[in-house]
Amino acid sequence: MVLLSRYQTPAALRHLGRGRLTPWIRTAGPASTELANAAVDAAERQHTRLPGEVTIARVIGDLAVELLSLHEKIHELDKLVEARLREHELAPVISSMPGIGSLLGAEFLPEDERDRRQ
Repeated sequence: MVLLSRYQTPAALRHLGRGRLTPWIRTAGPASTELANAAVDAAERQHTRLPGEVTIARVIGDLAVELLSLHEKIHELDKLVEARLREHELAPVISSMPGIGSLLGAEFLPEDERDRRQ
């Protein structure tokens, strides 16, 4: 998604090149070098331009940015759920059950009167 948020077409990847793409995409994680190499290799094999490529590339870039944003929001919500579970007096008991993570554990918490009023 990080790659698609910025570079969507083979021409853009060829123009950027392996040398500049690899350092830029390192923020994506440990497999970034392999991803950069695979993307540039694929771009070097494709030289056909399709009608509407620029428009579709823009749409793909926008969608990738939205997905990255949603992923971050989900991560933040997971942290909030986990924090809420840890605050509860029953958290040690619930968390001690095999296979119970923070999301499922939070489902076991009794509904708080304050939550119903909000």
